[in-house]
Amino acid sequence: METKIRIRHGDLEVECTGDDVFVTTRLPDLLSELLRRIGTQEPSPISQPAPEPRPIGITGDVRDYFTGGPIPGAVVTAQGLAPELSATSDASGRFVLLGKAAGADARLTVTGVDVFAPTTTGPFEVVSATLTLPAFAVSNADLNRQYAVLGRTRPTGSTVIIVHLLDSSRAPLELVPAADLALFDVGGRPVGDGPYFFGPAGDVEPQEQLSVSRAFNGKARAGFLDVPAGDSTLQLTVAHPGGGFQRVTVQVRAGGGASIVEATLA
Repeated sequence: METKIRIRHGDLEVECTGDDVFVTTRLPDLLSELLRRIGTQEPSPISQPAPEPRPIGITGDVRDYFTGGPIPGAVVTAQGLAPELSATSDASGRFVLLGKAAGADARLTVTGVDVFAPTTTGPFEVVSATLTLPAFAVSNADLNRQYAVLGRTRPTGSTVIIVHLLDSSRAPLELVPAADLALFDVGGRPVGDGPYFFGPAGDVEPQEQLSVSRAFNGKARAGFLDVPAGDSTLQLTVAHPGGGFQRVTVQVRAGGGASIVEATLA
């Protein structure tokens, strides 16, 4: 007599056919091994539909980060959107990015001007169809000066990360010690040299001269030098007077030149 057995697990189906001898002698071991193997298989991933592009408009001004002056003829690219949107700033530094794109976050990268290093600002949340965002560029001379202040020479290919420290009302966050600010790569290893806090002259200062964040010209800032190319995570830990602490993490993109990010308390 022929016996047919069918086993289904998710989208996998196996059918066995055999006589009485097969059912009584070999089938139990076969089923046991089959169920063991099925149990060790990873479930099939559930495919998610790709997000639909939507109309996006981003406007702003390209400014020299240290002087505030407008920068004409700079290429501004919204990285993180798909597809990326690009435009060139006009004679007054104004740029307009228009198009259809998908994505919830974007960084504005400024390139194309000889005396300025490639500079990334953000990330920003793309929560509406029309946004006004700042785009900065840091000159090579200003980056070189951050190293000169510390008695060093800027190496080729590294990135300087500039961090704006803000409290929950977006006022400058003061008295953050260097030990409470760190930068980690994707493997959790510390990267970069720093932090160094910006002083009254508008440049970084050695830690022995300025060991905590202070507000100058309306900004409390820190800098990391020699950050290798790639993605990293900025971590800010702030202790509360009544006990406990708050930890803020920010994703950082280093691609040479400078990256400007904000670390804001909730």
